[in-house]
Amino acid sequence: TYKNINNVELTFKKFLTKIPKDGLIVANADDKIIKKIAKASARQVVWYSLKDKEANIVKNTIRVAGEHNLLNALAAFRVGRALGVGQSEILQALSGFSGTWRRFEFKGIINKAPVFDDYAHHPSEIKATLKAAKKRFPFGRVISIFQPHQYRRLHSLFDDFTSAFDHSDITCVLDVYDVAGREDKKSKKAVNSFMLARALSEKGKDARYMYKSQVLDFLKGEARSNDAVILMGAGDIYKLTDKIVSGA
Repeated sequence: TYKNINNVELTFKKFLTKIPKDGLIVANADDKIIKKIAKASARQVVWYSLKDKEANIVKNTIRVAGEHNLLNALAAFRVGRALGVGQSEILQALSGFSGTWRRFEFKGIINKAPVFDDYAHHPSEIKATLKAAKKRFPFGRVISIFQPHQYRRLHSLFDDFTSAFDHSDITCVLDVYDVAGREDKKSKKAVNSFMLARALSEKGKDARYMYKSQVLDFLKGEARSNDAVILMGAGDIYKLTDKIVSGA
């Protein structure tokens, strides 16, 4: 949609011009691009950062894993304070949030290993999800089952995908979820899931191409206590998650 980062910046600049002059922007001070855009907006800005004195309090309050979720919680904290809500009320609300559908969503157990379902399908999302998993389960392995979403996306971001699984100990790549009407012949000829698995292997990762029908038996033989199994993708992989935890 945006083609490059410059167009993304331009879109956010336009978005911020729609905020009333007496409005408020709550922005991430840890992101250089966001910082630049917000400062240039000529609006009042409230900043949040992982360096905030409240960061540890919020981190110990929330029940969802990952730096990205902590940043989201800090943003919510700042919004609450700007609206005059007391700190204790904000923390109580944050402590009750257990996550959203298909965002590091706990689904069940296989071989004493927890199984999670996640919507991550873009390289940066995958990296954030796996990094969070590694921090949450430091004494076991992270086993990721990934279903690429669109040949077109896999083609245009192929190099980024090859570095998105650095926090995955075992990566299984399933066939691409083909989105009807949104693909192009060039991408379908240029890339596929086998090529991604091979590229990951060439970078020293334990990666393999796999059919959906093979995943359950693979996990029955591979997963063990302290491991974390994460199924990721924006296609129909969530249906496979249900089969795995039911043992069907």
